[in-house]
Amino acid sequence: MSFELNRKHLFMLEMPRALLEYASLFVASPALMYAPKGDGHPVLVMPGLTMSDEDTYALRTFLRWKGYAVSGWGMGKNMGLQNLGGLEVLLEKLDNVYQQNDRQKVTLVGWSLGGIFARRMARNRPDKVRQVISMGSPIVNPMQTEGKTMYDRFNDAVASRREVEEYLLENKEPLPVPSTAIFSRSDGVVQSHLAQEEESAQTENIEVVGSHTGLAVNPQVLYAVAKTLAAP
Repeated sequence: MSFELNRKHLFMLEMPRALLEYASLFVASPALMYAPKGDGHPVLVMPGLTMSDEDTYALRTFLRWKGYAVSGWGMGKNMGLQNLGGLEVLLEKLDNVYQQNDRQKVTLVGWSLGGIFARRMARNRPDKVRQVISMGSPIVNPMQTEGKTMYDRFNDAVASRREVEEYLLENKEPLPVPSTAIFSRSDGVVQSHLAQEEESAQTENIEVVGSHTGLAVNPQVLYAVAKTLAAP
């Protein structure tokens, strides 16, 4: 019972905690200067459910400052695959970023639902994806999170049951590219065990302290993403 209450409290405090994490960016700026610099390869950043490029602005600006060719997804609010027009729309975006950057492989950075999208894109275009970095994404099972209430509210507008079943079936196989999962034990939306990769030679799990809503402005996350992008 106490664990359930703790989960509820974390969920209710998501927004205040995210605001504190945003404020901490200014305090952490000197430390972030020491994050590894990049090699200029393309990075495509995708927001979480109900989020947009505006919500990933700080992350994208930081990565651009570190030397990467960063793109937002440019599709407004993320209201699910159905509203986008299906996975093919995302794959077309990936193809365009790949072509516009002299056919360099693209790193996909996905926050929450955006990380689920990134994994599906990597499975369909492994020849164009360098690696996948997920931030608080329910990679084990999207239907076991606090965000499921959001899913139920929008029903098939977010993803059809068929698409969820397809993802769960695909997810039994390891990704064909390296992948890193950033997770928080104090995430009020996605429980930490759902946001972690199964350990292998091609996977890495990085723990941070923070909320789910504030992941894209959390200084620990920004540093972790930069460090992962700079790895060989």
